Amino acid sequence: MEKCCIFKKGTENYQIKDKFIKIKSYGEIPTPNEGYRYLLQCKECNSLFLYQTFSWSIGDKDDYFSDLIQVNSEEEADQLNDELKWNNFSSATNPMIASSSGKEVIFKNI
Repeated sequence: MEKCCIFKKGTENYQIKDKFIKIKSYGEIPTPNEGYRYLLQCKECNSLFLYQTFSWSIGDKDDYFSDLIQVNSEEEADQLNDELKWNNFSSATNPMIASSSGKEVIFKNI
């Protein structure tokens, strides 16, 4: 799999809304609060990602998290969507991006 160009640019240049377009909605996922999954495509290199976003209440503060797993195809995204739980959303080999409302961005498996 050719890694998405976003991995070469670094976390300081990372913004989901600016870098990706929504291809498919998987709908709401069962999380303690609100959570959704989508298939996204990078606007620059056309790489595909299974994306989930959810909120998590800690005390009186809501935090928002976004996780993306790069996939080879829509079929792979469909399979991962069916297999992965919201709180165990990871792949041992696929490149991943995780971010939080605190603006922390982490690249994994790259």
